[in-house]
Amino acid sequence: MTKGQKTKMLPFIGPELVAHLLNGRPNRENQAETSPVARAQSDALAKPRSWENVRVLQRWTLRFFVDTKGENLKMSIASILTEGQQSSTPRAYKRSPALSNSTWYKGMLHSRMAGTADNNGAFDFVISTIRRGTEPPPHVHSREDEFFYVSSGEMRVYVDGEVFTVKAGECVFLPRLKPHAWVITSEAIRMMTLITPGGFTDALIKMSAPAGRMEIPTDADTMTYANADLTETIKVHEQYGVRLLTLEEIRREMPRYPV
Repeated sequence: MTKGQKTKMLPFIGPELVAHLLNGRPNRENQAETSPVARAQSDALAKPRSWENVRVLQRWTLRFFVDTKGENLKMSIASILTEGQQSSTPRAYKRSPALSNSTWYKGMLHSRMAGTADNNGAFDFVISTIRRGTEPPPHVHSREDEFFYVSSGEMRVYVDGEVFTVKAGECVFLPRLKPHAWVITSEAIRMMTLITPGGFTDALIKMSAPAGRMEIPTDADTMTYANADLTETIKVHEQYGVRLLTLEEIRREMPRYPV
């Protein structure tokens, strides 16, 4: 806000706006007489809405300050409505690894137990079976924190200048913005991964194939990080805020990582 700029608080959601939210029929007969705020509200609302949208708007309008011309309001209202459309009340459920929720990704078996559609993007939860030699290269997440629990097997984790040996029954936390890598030291590993906020597993699914069986793929032509052209993988990962490290970065951030 610039010095001397007049501001005022958005009015609380009124009857006309509620009616429009519910049935998509704005009352424009007296629009010329309404304030810029009311006109912007009406213009921003183009489709039938639900009471959930009304609740979202009511929750947020008291927090927004706009200039008296209402120039910033339309974008604000549109953003709030988008939030309302994407939000829903999560439902309780139970789930177990099955072909219907499992994929093969670069030689790994991933079973997604929770994703963005289950919890409004709060977290991803995946159960994975991964064999030695198919691990992802060193990388860094800009958006997500990761928490691994190893149920069988063993791996070595490189992060923040340290090296952790993680065995069955142990867990490790990897904060966002911390370059890291992990190397499986047993034949294979089975682990659970909690990622928060959710969404990154959507990137993996884009590049995955439905699992043909509840086992690690063993076909001779299975593509892994070690033998695949990673051009498209890098592009998709970057869309989700994940970047593979350069050799120079690996040597600087994790000097004990085997390159």
